[in-house]
Amino acid sequence: MKAELVSIIEKSLSAARGEGDLRSSERPPILLEIPKDESNGDYATPLAMGLASHEKRSPRLIAETLVRYMKDERVFEKIEIAGPGF
Repeated sequence: MKAELVSIIEKSLSAARGEGDLRSSERPPILLEIPKDESNGDYATPLAMGLASHEKRSPRLIAETLVRYMKDERVFEKIEIAGPGF
């Protein structure tokens, strides 16, 4: 499952770059974490935080961009953007 999620995130990142919504060619590793608190979902990634300095945009805006490209993936029941320190 993790490999499938990483692939979806990579595809979304590439699509966002292809459309010009993200500009930086830098990419931190795509890490998937399992939140300690189950109410925070099954998986989380700090990717938007890692891209923020390269994109010179807020992590929230980057996350919103990536979610737009992932929203049609049927593997997700729900995608949420968490604030810092979720």
